[in-house]
Amino acid sequence: MSVPHVYRCAPAARWLPRILAASVFVGATILSTRIYAGVAGSGWSHSRTLVVLFGAAFALGIVRSGGMVHAKFSLSADALRLGVGKHERELPFEQIVSMTYESPFVKPREWLPALVLVDRFDKRWRVPALLMDGERFVEDLTNAADRDDLRSFVTAHNLCARMERLRWRLVCGYTVALVLIVVPAVLSLTGTVAPP
Repeated sequence: MSVPHVYRCAPAARWLPRILAASVFVGATILSTRIYAGVAGSGWSHSRTLVVLFGAAFALGIVRSGGMVHAKFSLSADALRLGVGKHERELPFEQIVSMTYESPFVKPREWLPALVLVDRFDKRWRVPALLMDGERFVEDLTNAADRDDLRSFVTAHNLCARMERLRWRLVCGYTVALVLIVVPAVLSLTGTVAPP
């Protein structure tokens, strides 16, 4: 390969972690305004603050674990190159021992679906399933590695088909973000109002 193709996540995918995080924080803030409404002098005044802080912590976790949407992936003649900011790592094809696909939350704190490459040191290399041309990435990877065992993993786990559902994943992600705001807003409107 003379000039390797660089694979990136779609622009809408790069915004998704921030939008989800903002939705969680806004939803927690809205919900906190209705907690213990009408229970004056109950001693639970700090509960609202705890809900907002919990929302903020959860939002931070979403942004941190979703940072891989900003990574760049390219394939050289003998390795997968992964670039995040100024840092670049390399996974030689000969060190890959397995390939699989992981749905969201299979591992704790991993909410992004991803193609997972496991190397001989049992290190897991995650390639987000929000990659543009994800199916082409899988094909180019197996062609560049030129290994029958990797092709078998691709076929057994149906990896090409799983990596091409980008639009559906984005619709689901943004729908969840909307629900995280709408549900607390509806709950806050339908709750009982504390007497003056």
